Amino acid sequence: MKFVTALTLLVVVLASKKRCSREKMSTLADCADGARPSKSLDGCPTCLPKAFDKKKCSGVKCMKPSTCASGVQPARKPDGCCITCTPAKIPKCTKEQKTACQASIDSLIVCSAADDPKSSFNVDTCCMTCKRPARADANKKCTKDDFKTCMDTAPECGAEEEPLREKGQCCVSCRRPARDSPLREVGKCGNVPQCAANESPVRVKDDTGAFACPTCKPPRPVCSPACTTGQICARSKDAITQSCKAKKRMKLKLKAKVGDAATKAFFASATPDEMKATLQEVVNRYCDKEENAEKCDKYQDTVNDGMELSITSTGADEVQVQVDIPDIAVVDSRRLADDASSLLAGALTDPDATGSITMTDESGSQPANGAQSLSVSSALLAFTAVASVLVL
Repeated sequence: MKFVTALTLLVVVLASKKRCSREKMSTLADCADGARPSKSLDGCPTCLPKAFDKKKCSGVKCMKPSTCASGVQPARKPDGCCITCTPAKIPKCTKEQKTACQASIDSLIVCSAADDPKSSFNVDTCCMTCKRPARADANKKCTKDDFKTCMDTAPECGAEEEPLREKGQCCVSCRRPARDSPLREVGKCGNVPQCAANESPVRVKDDTGAFACPTCKPPRPVCSPACTTGQICARSKDAITQSCKAKKRMKLKLKAKVGDAATKAFFASATPDEMKATLQEVVNRYCDKEENAEKCDKYQDTVNDGMELSITSTGADEVQVQVDIPDIAVVDSRRLADDASSLLAGALTDPDATGSITMTDESGSQPANGAQSLSVSSALLAFTAVASVLVL
């Protein structure tokens, strides 16, 4: 009996030191109703539990949780809805702190082998205390394998930590837990309640290695006076003010790959909030890549904050949606197709971001007021570009 207990403990210890790969996580079968997964030696759960069960949790009233003891992480109770506790200190990073952190990265010392990557994030300054060692050739263009290696070795983001850019690296500074989970599970986070006033989302940990949705989602920006039908409320770059912007519309088709029964089932019952969360995660995965930094730095927050979505039709293995994005563009005569909607369009074509779902733009982006988009010849585009340069 003692030998069995010791062996079980060894299995748990070994599993806790490994992280389940994204590839393996995507192949796991969904857990049966009421089944609780355990953690395998490869760091993966034995089956994939629901990140959030909207059907079960819609009518559940959770008591206010107590404060977590030192070293204890919040987890969901056996009901899968309420959480066990909240951290004693939930950092609320300001825009100024995040900007200061980004500006200081180059001057940070390099983390030593003895440093624990998970504890290098300082909750008081909302910044890392050290940075990753530089690549052998920091100027070399990142390949697909370089990006994968970078993400696999990046530390997991802290509770309030946001991924930042590090000069010379092929990916952002930390790995979001959602990145390792199938899109359909991250999409289910669209159904968690909206955070109340002065409430921050709390990261929920699952000891099986599976992804779990946060306790709530940030509220959408609200404009006063309210925006008109053809407008969308969007936050400014400083995240302090908000204003009404025109909408730009895209009609998308999301199709599950052959044999992906779990994603087909997700599409069949998905809510607009779930599909919105799915597309937001596609954008986030696209923006994890350093090669997309310029466009993401300009439009990632705008797309994720201001996106509005409705489901127009659902088929046996696909769902069609209508997406409205704030029509915001950074003026640049060199790039005619550079606006917030172009970020989402680019993300849809990245297989690493879309995973097992094929996503296509069925109509191209067009104004939300129903006006038809113009078909512009390449000659006219060239003339426009030259004319804009002459004017400048």
